[in-house]
Amino acid sequence: MASNTPKSALKIVNALSPDDFSSTAPTSGQCLNIDTSGFRWATFVVTVGNVTGTSIAARVQESSDNFVADAAADVTGAAIPVWGGSDDNTTKSITIDLYQSERYLKLAFTYASITASDVAAVCILSVARDSLDVGTAGIQTNATGPFPV
Repeated sequence: MASNTPKSALKIVNALSPDDFSSTAPTSGQCLNIDTSGFRWATFVVTVGNVTGTSIAARVQESSDNFVADAAADVTGAAIPVWGGSDDNTTKSITIDLYQSERYLKLAFTYASITASDVAAVCILSVARDSLDVGTAGIQTNATGPFPV
């Protein structure tokens, strides 16, 4: 059983690299797959810089096999509140109970009449259960803690 010291109890994972996505929502390929194995909770933190237009919507999707044969499906109730044209430089989050979801998670975005958008996101995996190994989508295994050297 993993210890629950601050260093081993959580892991911060890139979910969407910061970018100016302009008028096109981040694609499925740009939103990284997160392997949640070994953790109890996943908190997605999404930051939007400049927003010009009507709205940006974000939601969490799940899969049992890293989005290979089991296609992405929205996690019930896991929609992040919408950003509007006056929501520049704001951060919103949503926490997922990993006992109630499939193993692999990722973000999905929908844009409505957006002409400019700066977006970035991380996923904070917390309360390590059995292992620190979360292994995919650029996440490095590190037996000494969640922060690769």
